[in-house]
Amino acid sequence: MILLSILDYIGSCAFCMSGAAMAYTLRMSLFGVFIMSLIAGYGGSCIRDTMLGNTPPILFQTPLYWYIAIFTVFFISLIKRQAAQVEKIVIIGDAVGLAAFTIMGVQKGIEAELGPIQCAMLGVISSCFGGIIRDVIANKMPFVLKDRSYAFIGFFCGLSYFYLSPHLNLLYTIIAVVSLIFIIRIYEAKNILLNKDKGSVTPVSKW
Repeated sequence: MILLSILDYIGSCAFCMSGAAMAYTLRMSLFGVFIMSLIAGYGGSCIRDTMLGNTPPILFQTPLYWYIAIFTVFFISLIKRQAAQVEKIVIIGDAVGLAAFTIMGVQKGIEAELGPIQCAMLGVISSCFGGIIRDVIANKMPFVLKDRSYAFIGFFCGLSYFYLSPHLNLLYTIIAVVSLIFIIRIYEAKNILLNKDKGSVTPVSKW
């Protein structure tokens, strides 16, 4: 399952970056940035593992996840003065993370021999709940709760992965589902990326 492991690390990096980027816009301390990175990156997977009875959660069994979080903190710190770039990282990170963690959640359900609906919901939990916790800490309405399609895309594509994976090559299935999720999310976020309201983002140039 090397391919799934690579996908897991990509999703972890993407979500950790989104958490660290948001923390910098809120001018949190370095420790706060690190915690937000961990929460965004692994909050959903910790909930998923606990629900499945896989304890301690994989975050506490894999040192590499912690190194990924540390790396993202320092990477974001290098560009923290470029508010527009930080905002783009949050948007793109959410899109990449949604794609990667939806598949990882569904795969965990398949390994636990759960049904299609349960597997799809595990995909949603893995990909969305870390972002929900991140936004609540940031005192914002969780993005997934106000975006009408975010969780639905994860659920629908999770079902697609569940039904396609037994019949198609794993690589082709992952590429198809990940590409579909990513393209849909980026397309929906194009107005944010291109026409972002300058007054809607907390400036970080004086952080």
